[in-house]
Amino acid sequence: SALLDAITWAIWGQARKTSNTSKPDAGLLHLGQTTMLVILDFECNRQTYRVKREYFKTYGKPLAQLEFGIFKEDAITLIPLTDKTIRKTQEKIIQTIHLDYDAFVNTAFLRQGHSNEFSQKSPKDRKAILGTILGLDQYEVVRKLAMEKVRQAVNKKNTLSAFHEKMLEQLAKKPQLTQSKKELLEKENQLLARAKELTKKTTTLQAQEKAIQQEQKQSEILTLTLGQQQKELNRIIEQLLETKKLWKKVHHEKMRAKKYPELLEKNHN
Repeated sequence: SALLDAITWAIWGQARKTSNTSKPDAGLLHLGQTTMLVILDFECNRQTYRVKREYFKTYGKPLAQLEFGIFKEDAITLIPLTDKTIRKTQEKIIQTIHLDYDAFVNTAFLRQGHSNEFSQKSPKDRKAILGTILGLDQYEVVRKLAMEKVRQAVNKKNTLSAFHEKMLEQLAKKPQLTQSKKELLEKENQLLARAKELTKKTTTLQAQEKAIQQEQKQSEILTLTLGQQQKELNRIIEQLLETKKLWKKVHHEKMRAKKYPELLEKNHN
């Protein structure tokens, strides 16, 4: 019984001793123990899986961990299938084995004192358990897939029928289509000629634009040169004005120096 408890707890997080308790993990711990760990490898649909469930009882809030994985063909490398939460991981395990805990305990073995548990369940629950055991849920999935295939086939048939009718209509309009094709060819030739003419004009305009850009560039260079020459001319004018101002000052000093002896002679007389 301990082995069965370990198996069911590892896979579903429940066991025979604790199925009616609100916290099955705590009920499975031996007195005085604080940790419980079960690692179970099992085969399903020719694939080997591993489930690892662990429970820690601490002074604070108890902690639980659940890991799920599938082995590669080498039977050594384990590919993790664990989801973000324990609940989602548990759902993934049940989806893999297609069997929940209630279906297992009502078919695989009878719990002590619960031999009539299945008969006491409601008709809805008994139907759900039998559906899980017999794989009716998988049958429903296959049935839906088959119905979808039928729907796709009908749609494809309708599409092909519509295409066939359209082709017949086109064949009936073949003479008209031939005339239309001739007119389209004439219009195409006209458009090609027009396109050729436009291409030629475009080439001419591009050449003119290039020439204008070149002239504009030369104009900018000339403007820049004139600006520099104007600055140089202004600088020369400023130098001339400064030289003229300096010359006047020197000339004035020279005239004063020339008149100074005459003033001395007049003052002496």
